[in-house]
Amino acid sequence: MLFRLISEFAYYIVFSVIFSITLLGTILYHRTKDRTIWHFLGVLYMQSLLFLIGFLFTYVNSTAYEELFAKLSESLALFVTIIVCFVITFVIYLTVKYILYLLPLNGREYRLGKFITAAICLLLLLAVLFIIIILTKGEWANEAGKNLMSLFGIGSLLLAVPAVLALVYVRKTEVKGNRQLLKGIVFSFLPMPLFFTIDFLFLSESAFKTAHIAYAVFAVSVYMYLTKHYTINYEPETGDIMSYAQKFYKQYSISDREVDIIESLVLGKTNKEIAAELFISINTVKTHIKNIYRKLSVKNRVQLIHKIKLTEADTPNG
Repeated sequence: MLFRLISEFAYYIVFSVIFSITLLGTILYHRTKDRTIWHFLGVLYMQSLLFLIGFLFTYVNSTAYEELFAKLSESLALFVTIIVCFVITFVIYLTVKYILYLLPLNGREYRLGKFITAAICLLLLLAVLFIIIILTKGEWANEAGKNLMSLFGIGSLLLAVPAVLALVYVRKTEVKGNRQLLKGIVFSFLPMPLFFTIDFLFLSESAFKTAHIAYAVFAVSVYMYLTKHYTINYEPETGDIMSYAQKFYKQYSISDREVDIIESLVLGKTNKEIAAELFISINTVKTHIKNIYRKLSVKNRVQLIHKIKLTEADTPNG
C-alpha cells in the first residue's frame, strides 16, 4: 500500500512538471507566435496527453487497467487501447524527430533519420497491436495494460539512440542555445537503457517508471531553453532596443507621435501613464497603439519589441 502511494505521488510530480511547462510554452507562444516555441509545443502537447492518459488509467480507477476496461464495452475498450497505442508511438516519434532537428545534420541525413524513426515506430506499433488484438485470443482486455506499458518502455528505449547522436554532435553545434539543449537531451535520455532495466525488473506493476524521470528532465531542459530564448528575443534591455530604434522608425515610416508611444511601450508604461506624459486622453493612446500594431503587423508589446530587435538583424551592418 505504501509503495503504491509513493508510486502515485512520484507520477503526480512528473505529470505536474510536464504539464506546467506545457502551459508555460503555450502562454509564451500566444504572446509571441514564435515558430521555435511552436516546435517545442508539438512535443510537449503529446507528452502531456500521454501522461494525462496514464493519470486517467491509473488514478481515476484506483485499482488497475483491468477494472477500467471491465466497465467499458468490448469495442469501446479496444478503441481506447488502439488510441493509446498511437499516442505512445507518436510521442516517441515526435521526440526523436525534434532531437534530430536540433542536430547539425544536412537535409539528406535529417530526412533519413526521420524515415528510419518512422519505420521503427510503425513496426513497433503494429507488433503491439498484433499482440493485443490477435495473440491474446479474446483476453486482450486483461493484458492491455501490460502491453501498453511494454510499448511505452520499448519505445522510450529508442530515445537512447538520438541521445547518443546528441552526445556526438553537441560540440559541433554552432548555435549556443541548441548546444545547451542537446546537453539536456543527453542527460535525459542517455540513461534510458538503465531506466528500462530497472522498470522491467522492479517496477512492472508500478504506475511510476524511472523512464518517466527522463521525460521530466527533458521538459525542464525545454523550460530553461524557452525562458532564455524568450528573454533574449522578447525582453532585451531597453538600452539595446533604443540603440537601433532609429533604423526601425525610418524603415516603417513611424511618425513622431508614434515614436513617443512606442518608446513608452518599450519602457513598460501603462496607457494611463502614457496619456499623462503626452497630455492626451487614454482613448487617444489606445487608438495610436492600435494603429501602430496594425501598421507593424503585431498584436502586443512583446511582439513589438521583437519586431524592433529584428531590425538590427536585417540591417547589413547590424
